[in-house]
Amino acid sequence: MTNKTKIKRLRLWVAALRSGKYTKTKGQLYRPLPRESHCPLGVAHEVKILTTTGHRPRWDEFTQRNGKMPPATSRWYGLDDGDPYVMESPPLSTAELNDGSYDRRPVSFRRIADMIERRLIKPLED
Repeated sequence: MTNKTKIKRLRLWVAALRSGKYTKTKGQLYRPLPRESHCPLGVAHEVKILTTTGHRPRWDEFTQRNGKMPPATSRWYGLDDGDPYVMESPPLSTAELNDGSYDRRPVSFRRIADMIERRLIKPLED
């Protein structure tokens, strides 16, 4: 996959996180009730499925409760891990930032989108 393709796909994820369309949840990719909500990794998975099929994903029990993107989704974005580290010091992953870890408060989708741009997209553009 070319860097141009990776950048385009990562930007789709960033745009979705900033869109205000998704309600935030913690601890799993997708929560159907009481109000449909996603973690940032669940947003990434939904964007991938919508982009490749034109339909929303069918969330099975394993996928919705898993703490990482499915392997096919992380590969689609050109990522080596289903929960990429987007903060260097201290090193924190997307899920850790979303859920609040290591005595840190949870971070907003917009802030996570900024970190994805800085940590995952910018190095591909240089």
